Amino acid sequence: MVKKKLMLAFLITIFERLANVFTTKKFKRSNSFSMSTVRFSSVTHLHIYAIINTLIKYNFEPFEKKTIRLLDVGCGDGKMLSTLIKELPTKNPEILFEFYGLDVTDSLVQKDGYFKNTIELLSSNLPAINWQDHLKLITSQDQWPFHDNFFDLIFSNQVMEHVFDQNLLLNETHRTMQPNGYSFHQYPLRHYIYEGHLFIPFVHKFNSWTTTYHWIRWASFLGIGKYAWHKKNGIDKTVNEYAERHADYLAFQVNYKTARQISTISKNCCLKASFDFTSQYYKQKLRSVLNMRPLEEYRKSDMQSAKNSIYFIFLKYISGITLVLRKNDNYRNHN
Repeated sequence: MVKKKLMLAFLITIFERLANVFTTKKFKRSNSFSMSTVRFSSVTHLHIYAIINTLIKYNFEPFEKKTIRLLDVGCGDGKMLSTLIKELPTKNPEILFEFYGLDVTDSLVQKDGYFKNTIELLSSNLPAINWQDHLKLITSQDQWPFHDNFFDLIFSNQVMEHVFDQNLLLNETHRTMQPNGYSFHQYPLRHYIYEGHLFIPFVHKFNSWTTTYHWIRWASFLGIGKYAWHKKNGIDKTVNEYAERHADYLAFQVNYKTARQISTISKNCCLKASFDFTSQYYKQKLRSVLNMRPLEEYRKSDMQSAKNSIYFIFLKYISGITLVLRKNDNYRNHN
């Protein structure tokens, strides 16, 4: 049994190493795109773009809803928003989009002064918008500075695993999202084996800081993880220094939840949780490996499909998943 688990961990590690290489692969747009020079910065950005197009096509009537408000939670450097600003109006010319971004001041994930660069980047792409009003910087304990029922789509990319007060985030999602809106988040759950920040298997699963510290040391001695790169670039001089810093990183900068935990938190915040579109994320990854044309949207049958639930059972152990949240209560409305 132990040998089987070790072999499974080895195979998943190899898969994820390949996935990490191809996740950053640049995509040229196909002939179906109107601007062939536009590039996607990552598979996750492309996946979110395809989800938005799918939801617009199958869940929003363009003649009834001319304006769609979108919020990028944890917008960071603004690169994903910048891509969406260019791509979504081209794909959906009948819709007027309003783009908003939100991030926090008390996270060490971002560099100092990053938000100023974000505003400058987005201002260069869409100068007609006053980005000082559309981009908000708050603390992780603040309520969001937006009105109730304000957004149609709320999404994030690789953010949820860094949020410690996920109850607050999902409560604010419920408050600011339209009754028939959607929220979706691409990120890894606690289930996955190959931790994507340190590139060390199982390192995020220990409850003890000391155990985490020693596991990072042992893995680094074996050549697993990013220590060699850190040492080469003068970031960490010794393996002990590297292990201590990154054990602290896992203790204070990430907050992995299981599928059951995030579903319970969502339910407590009056949101319906599912993991639709998770398998479509892996389709995008596979197409990038095979150098195939990226998908601009997914099929209607991909939404709320029973197959997605079956795939999710296995895919949650490999890499990122797509959490989908809705707040419409059809039972309450029917009564």
